[in-house]
Amino acid sequence: MVNKITWLTMKTKNILWVLLGTGLLLAFMVKNDYRVSGNKFLHAVTDTLIHDTIYLVSPENPAPCPSSSLDLIIGEWMLDEVDRSDENGNSRYVRGNENSTNIDYNKLRLLFLRNGSGKYTDISGNDHEMKWEFVPGKEMDVNLYIDGPKGETFIWHNVIISNDYLFSTCPYRNLLLSSRYVKVR
Repeated sequence: MVNKITWLTMKTKNILWVLLGTGLLLAFMVKNDYRVSGNKFLHAVTDTLIHDTIYLVSPENPAPCPSSSLDLIIGEWMLDEVDRSDENGNSRYVRGNENSTNIDYNKLRLLFLRNGSGKYTDISGNDHEMKWEFVPGKEMDVNLYIDGPKGETFIWHNVIISNDYLFSTCPYRNLLLSSRYVKVR
């Protein structure tokens, strides 16, 4: 039972984001705009949990330098895990372990350069130019612009970056993607 909720808000459509006093971030798929607090929260949210618990960097558990989001995001990242949710249900990919998505994500990579450019390597291994930016005034949101035949735009919400992991949630067409990337060394 959760005794205290430090923060409760609706960040994206049908996703309830909860930052607990213990430094845990949870995301729940919900059908209504719940306005609850305290220990009534677990009784109110009965829908499917769509993302694993994420441990946040906190004053008690600081990130080693570099500490700014810009410094942390620079480099190459590969998809390590993704949870997909749509009207047909949920599916999951975990690198080297589980794949109920029927998509091979092993080649997917993102290269973030300091100047806002980069490279997107798709699931077929094809490279595409990429532009990216933190959304002004919202350092936890990132816009990605992928060049190519279709020219895709992705808006990542609630981006959390550490030295080794990058977490994002992204609505895309009829999907909700909740992803974890790992830094390529």
